[in-house]
Amino acid sequence: MVDLDITLAPVRGGAFFLQALAPEGEQLVQRKAVEFLSDPARRGPAPAELADEEIRDLVRVLSGEEIDETMLAMAREELAFEDFPRETTWTGERPAEALQDFRVIVVGAGVSGIAMGIKLQRLGIPFTIIERLDDITGTWHRNRYPDVRVDTNCFLYQFKFEKRYPWPEFFPRGRDVKRYLEHLVDKYGIAEHVVLGQEVVDAAWNEQDAAWEVEAVDAHGATVRHRGQVLVSASGVFSTPRWPDIPGMETFAGRVLHTADWDTQLEWTGLRVGVIGNGSTGTQLMPRLAQSAAHVTAFQRTPQWIINSPLLGAKITPELQWLIDAMPYYWNWAGFVQFFGTAQTQMAQIIDKDWQAAGGLINERNDRLREALVDYVESKVGHVPHLRDHSIPDYAPLARRLVIDNGWFDALLRSNVSLEVSSIEEIVPEGVRLVGGEVVPLDVLILATGFHVSRYFHPATYRGRDGLTLDEAWSGDGARAYLGLTMPGFPNFYSLYGPNATPRFGGFPQWVDVWSRYILDLVVEQVETGARSVEVRRDVFDDYNARMDRATAALLWESEGQGSYFVNEHGRSGLQMPWEANLYHSWVRAPDRADFSWSD
Repeated sequence: MVDLDITLAPVRGGAFFLQALAPEGEQLVQRKAVEFLSDPARRGPAPAELADEEIRDLVRVLSGEEIDETMLAMAREELAFEDFPRETTWTGERPAEALQDFRVIVVGAGVSGIAMGIKLQRLGIPFTIIERLDDITGTWHRNRYPDVRVDTNCFLYQFKFEKRYPWPEFFPRGRDVKRYLEHLVDKYGIAEHVVLGQEVVDAAWNEQDAAWEVEAVDAHGATVRHRGQVLVSASGVFSTPRWPDIPGMETFAGRVLHTADWDTQLEWTGLRVGVIGNGSTGTQLMPRLAQSAAHVTAFQRTPQWIINSPLLGAKITPELQWLIDAMPYYWNWAGFVQFFGTAQTQMAQIIDKDWQAAGGLINERNDRLREALVDYVESKVGHVPHLRDHSIPDYAPLARRLVIDNGWFDALLRSNVSLEVSSIEEIVPEGVRLVGGEVVPLDVLILATGFHVSRYFHPATYRGRDGLTLDEAWSGDGARAYLGLTMPGFPNFYSLYGPNATPRFGGFPQWVDVWSRYILDLVVEQVETGARSVEVRRDVFDDYNARMDRATAALLWESEGQGSYFVNEHGRSGLQMPWEANLYHSWVRAPDRADFSWSD
């Protein structure tokens, strides 16, 4: 390997760092790249993988640090040298006879359901995907409000088995994500397995037949029944819109709608619009509304930490796409750089008692991040005291999801936009009444109030062994699972993006890839061994959750994130995975057979 001069470039006020080439090193790399690509025979995907030591050396150059075995295994998977990474395969020939009476039922045709369907199709396992909406792609079909987009880089928000997809922007818009998912459904031929317009309302485990009996209701109110040996929930956590509990909502004389049920025919030009909610959705939407509304009132309960991203809205140029297609390994490493770059956020999530004893707030990295975010607020609205004072949160960064600035601060400076921080007392026919009696007159009221993320698998009722429901199993302190994937008392049942399954870094599609492999490894072994049911052991589940609670106590979510969707109604972090992502990955790379009870 060429010995290059590497420097550390501070990011977010020095909270994080990126390795950067010195100018002479950058020129050397560019010169060698031009020389290499001048020969057309060299262009295109790389035919061979890199050895572990080569990966170690390259990651060392990238990060300036040595990596352990768990990070090496994760890096190899993220580099995705194989044609179809993270694939589950049969140990021998596909057992056609054993599969004659075997079926997997998948609930949800969004990102997770589509990935599961593709892998089931490749295995040749019969399956049905049940989707309650009238089209596929889940969140990306339902959320159609103006300016909806992914808030992570496209190199991070894509599956590794679909290489070099031509994204139009670095942060794809909702319609482009939908097209990407539709492309996958068409390419891998799973559309015929999807039934649309059916909402699952009940799923019950039949012990005698070792099967799940699923009841759904179609768009006409008719009951439809499905039956499968394995049931997988791919409904996700952003599937049940949360309407705020504000009195008088039904009395409003104008139009009320939730962003998750957007009406594409809605017209707001020249109207008075109110937006309740300033999370990722509200901050994406409000600036667009302000462009043509007579007036927009942004109702804010709690300020968010908002960051800038220079690449938001930036196009992927034809030249860059050519480089992605032509330079061997470029796509692999571009994705890995994005993935690995998110790892540093883990260090900012830890509560440092010594740092706090010395007068710090959370830890050195988190406090530096806070300073950088405050500086950004100052640069945007610091000259307007009212806006500045109500734009700086009193909780720590990363205790809630960071929000990318889609023009929020610029919109607040417009003459036709008001930031309202007084509490809402009730909705009245003419608008919103604030505590104190003032009425904000409105023609349209938009609810950007998110989803019931703690209600996993809602609104369906899942009944496991002996009729146990998930609501009963989770009545103590909210939803729990083993590895975020499965629960005792619910044989042959798995969840994609289940309780406490959100890892501390990485992109959602990559983790769906990992989770679906874990589940299908179990399904394949079940089919090949003839087991009637597979169920995580109660002692394994209990031990795991006790360890998870202890690990969570060392992080900032429960102490700093109260009131956010990171923390459930019991005050417990029910969404996040507390362990470092590479350690968690080492547990979910492949299931440990001993963790489960296998019934013949």
